[in-house]
Amino acid sequence: MYYNVYQPVYYKDEIFSYEVLLRKNGVENISEHITTIVNKSLFDYECIVRTVLENKDKEVLLFVNIHPESLLNSLFVEHLLKMKDVFSWVYFELIESEIKSCDVETIKENMYVLRHQGAKFALDDFGANFSNIERLINFEFEFVKVDACFIRNISHSYFSFSILIGVLNSITNSFPDSNIVIEGIETKKQHQVVNAIEIYLKKTLLRQGYYYGYPERDIGMSVKEISLQLLQIGNQSKKAFFWRNLYLDIISDDSDDSDDSDDSDDSDHEIINLLSHAEKGAFSEVLMKIDSMDALFLLKNSCGDILYHNKSNRVMLGTDKFELSQREVLNLNSNYANCVDSDKYFLNSKKIQSQVSEVFDGEHFDVYRINISDDNSQMISIITKGVEPINIDYLTGFFTRHDFSKYTWAKSVTFIDLDNLKRLNDKHGYDYADEMILRFSAALKEHVRSSDLIVRYGGDEFIIFHDTEDVNAITKRLHMINVFLKGSIQFSFGTSIVNTSLLNTISLASGVMQKMKRRRKQNECLI
Repeated sequence: MYYNVYQPVYYKDEIFSYEVLLRKNGVENISEHITTIVNKSLFDYECIVRTVLENKDKEVLLFVNIHPESLLNSLFVEHLLKMKDVFSWVYFELIESEIKSCDVETIKENMYVLRHQGAKFALDDFGANFSNIERLINFEFEFVKVDACFIRNISHSYFSFSILIGVLNSITNSFPDSNIVIEGIETKKQHQVVNAIEIYLKKTLLRQGYYYGYPERDIGMSVKEISLQLLQIGNQSKKAFFWRNLYLDIISDDSDDSDDSDDSDDSDHEIINLLSHAEKGAFSEVLMKIDSMDALFLLKNSCGDILYHNKSNRVMLGTDKFELSQREVLNLNSNYANCVDSDKYFLNSKKIQSQVSEVFDGEHFDVYRINISDDNSQMISIITKGVEPINIDYLTGFFTRHDFSKYTWAKSVTFIDLDNLKRLNDKHGYDYADEMILRFSAALKEHVRSSDLIVRYGGDEFIIFHDTEDVNAITKRLHMINVFLKGSIQFSFGTSIVNTSLLNTISLASGVMQKMKRRRKQNECLI
């Protein structure tokens, strides 16, 4: 059974609105659950109707999440237009990362139709992925919700603080009338930093997070009508010393947030001092570009601690922390020890820079190292994908069969076998069979999770390594792909949770797949 919880969004010291957060009995990860739903538009419409019925007699302003796919459905748009009376108090949120480039024009047109009848839209989780300011301008969102990943590290990392300033500057410079919501504010220090940012931007920011209120089943109070105007505050210096001193003053105040231990050493302060002569806005813009580039960028010291690493590297390690000790990195990936040894070798060589090809987790990378200190204590690593000499299937682009022993992160494995590929080969020829494999591969790339690793194990056999044990969600997703491919190619599959070796798990998953294949053949015979 689905139900709503409501988290308040604050403007100044008053509740401005609530975000409607979906929950379901027995489901821990609702986001993962939603990805398995095939008919997004019907699901979203039912959620909107439930929300409206629950709150029709209350004076509230609500943000309701909808999937961008729903705005591709003309019937969904027509149903919303019939509910246009609620547009004055129900606003619609779209997650930035879920908007596909190929759908932009259709979504934009349907948003225009709805906006013409009074609808308002918010872009959610801005900055969580590689954000596009042009998209923000083209869609003309009334609200922009900045992802919590920035604020989460802001009281511990000056780099996180600087990147957030860059993101906010980009939004306000490109789209001055935007209403910005900072998500994920949980502590007093984070609250104080946002206060300082408001002074700098001369703009009042809306705020959301546990510091202001937890999600609740019921809305306890009505929301006053608030006019969103730019907050005019006296001119403040934009020089870096203003930000540096303000930042250090805030994070050095340990009078509150007793849970926030201050484990930082002098390296943070030294880096801040090195940057104190720079114009704050310019530095933030450069750092924001570094943070969003595809290559891995790391600032490290001679002890192997990461003082800063960009989003690509954070995603690769599976962390949202901007700074990591060597021990923390090794806990995330034990192979980092090889990187530390290579870094020490480079720093001891007294070279200014070097370029080498290295293998990390079975993948080839080109690694550029730059010594940025006179005492060989700090360095920058820039890492790009190298040219793989092996292990890439020319037809699908997936890895081919190789040594899987280093995939220690995998929590479950799926074994897939394409049905009747040999019969299609014999009947229609190799070109037709290859076309079916390409269709299957394209569907797999489109619908599996970005963290899944796909291998072409044999001619018609594929393996997927998952970082989750949610076999039910995996099964639903694969059944959805089979439905999508109906009429062209079908496949049998089996999934097994890793409990011994990967090779044994692959064998168990293959056994589950074979049982499914036998059932499918029996059903074909009955038909």
